Amino acid sequence: MDVMLSSKSSSGRMDSYSRRQTSSLALPHQPPYDDQYEISRLNTPHNDSERHLTALGRSQATAMGAFCHKFQIKPQIILTSPFSRALETMHLVQQKIGLPPFLTLDWLSSGMSPEVAIQELAAYSKFDSVMLVGHQPDLSHLIARLIGMTHAENVYVPKAALTAIHLEKCAPDTGSLQFLIPVEFIEAH
Repeated sequence: MDVMLSSKSSSGRMDSYSRRQTSSLALPHQPPYDDQYEISRLNTPHNDSERHLTALGRSQATAMGAFCHKFQIKPQIILTSPFSRALETMHLVQQKIGLPPFLTLDWLSSGMSPEVAIQELAAYSKFDSVMLVGHQPDLSHLIARLIGMTHAENVYVPKAALTAIHLEKCAPDTGSLQFLIPVEFIEAH
């Protein structure tokens, strides 16, 4: 199984890339005045789950979907956080890659622990390709745990990057990094 993660507002295989994979688009947890996410217009500024993508975030999610389509990176299923911006990202990418089925899962909400994610992902190991749409730094920490990094801080996935991890089994310390592609490269291609 491979784990693909992409971070930013938007988290497979490239050409002949055909190993089993879990794809993931990661939405980073951002401070209130980020250029990819708008502040919720609700009365409470603390309702992070209802913040939406900005025009920049939508543009980058669309670019990510187009890149995945171009390089035939298509998951069999998408697992997404229930946060508004994650759902928006998932739908924009999904439209470009051919509408694979998706599930909205609370364990992918901001604050997810790598241990919980690995335990939950095991239920999807029957799929060759799974895309995750979550939050940062959660997905960076998950990558670190999957590839056996002692310190989660040693892994940083920039916003809107697409990352693939190959896993022989869904367990800590079993993954190998396949690629990490930043959004600047994706937008240029």
